Amino acid sequence: MNWMTIPIAIRFYEVDSYRIVNNMFYLAWFEMGRFAIAEKAGIVSDRFEKENLRFVVKHIEVEYLRPVYFKDRVVCESSICSVVGSKIDFLHIIRNEINKEIHTKGRTEVILLKDNKMQIHMPEWIKQCIDIYLEHYQKGLPK
Repeated sequence: MNWMTIPIAIRFYEVDSYRIVNNMFYLAWFEMGRFAIAEKAGIVSDRFEKENLRFVVKHIEVEYLRPVYFKDRVVCESSICSVVGSKIDFLHIIRNEINKEIHTKGRTEVILLKDNKMQIHMPEWIKQCIDIYLEHYQKGLPK
C-alpha cells in the first residue's frame, strides 16, 4: 500500500520557546495530507464547487509519541483507510524524514455535506474518483 507523503516545512511561528512544534499544528499537517489525496484523486474540481459539496471533519484522533523540534525534517504520510456512505476515514503519520521515527499518529473522519448543511451519500462520480485513487495510487486499503 502506498501513502501520500507530504514534506512539512516547519515554520517558526509553529514552535514554542523550547523550539517544539505546538500540538495544534499537527491537525493542519493532517489536513495537508487529506487535501493532497483529494487533489490526486480528482475530487478537488469545479464540479465539486458547482454542486456545493464540502467534506468537513467530524472526528479526529491524535496520538503524540514524541515531539517535533524546529530543525526536524518531517513528512506527513496519509492514506484512506475506509469509505462508507458519506464518510471517509484517513490515517496519518508524522514521520522524521531522516531516521524514519514516528512522531505522531492520527485518524480523521470526514463527512460529505451539500449546501454546508445536509449530509449526503457520495455521488457516483466521487466514488469513482476514490476507487481509481485506491486502485492505481494507494494500491488498496490498510490492513
